[in-house]
Amino acid sequence: MSPSPRQTAMRDALSAVVRDHDDGMLVRFMVVAEAVTFTGDRQFLAVSSDGCSHWDALGLLDYGRLCIQNEAVSGRDAPGNDEEDSQ
Repeated sequence: MSPSPRQTAMRDALSAVVRDHDDGMLVRFMVVAEAVTFTGDRQFLAVSSDGCSHWDALGLLDYGRLCIQNEAVSGRDAPGNDEEDSQ
């Protein structure tokens, strides 16, 4: 099955960020986001890379959750959460 337009757009955007800021290459991704439509409705988005198996997507989510949980407990930034990048 070919990637959806949303998967293609997300891959292109994330690839550019990884290439430009992390000097690397995107392999696969799992993005979880909340959006608000133009009519004001809240929307949950979960987009994974084309070909990303369910267990790979769940593994990415679980690892991300553990990184954020570690940050909350230890008071340190999770890997990839550079405060300088967000300012």
